[in-house]
Amino acid sequence: MASRDGRSARSTAPRRGRPPAEQGVLPVLTRAVREVELAVQRGKVGPTVRTTFQAVALLVREERARVQAAETSEGRRADQLKKIDVVATGLARTAARDGSLLALLTEGAELQDGTRALLREMR
Repeated sequence: MASRDGRSARSTAPRRGRPPAEQGVLPVLTRAVREVELAVQRGKVGPTVRTTFQAVALLVREERARVQAAETSEGRRADQLKKIDVVATGLARTAARDGSLLALLTEGAELQDGTRALLREMR
């Protein structure tokens, strides 16, 4: 396909798509928290949302412990902990909007059906 001046309509410049996705579990958790937040805002807190909420909470705890135990620079650790705090804040804000989710955060809370499978998938 040629443009008016006879050159190809396709650009030879490199594509400027999205930057490479951040590695690790944090981007997955961030997306999941956003989905839960939207569901709570719409008032649609069903078993799937509860399962996702619980899985994210458990993974946030794991990730925080992993980062704190990792032998990395203080700057990198601080950066990772800030990102974890963003996810944790989203969870807290969501739980404040729907108090029934708070019970899923306790240490002795039973796992919702499907939480283990979702944990494996998110990892």
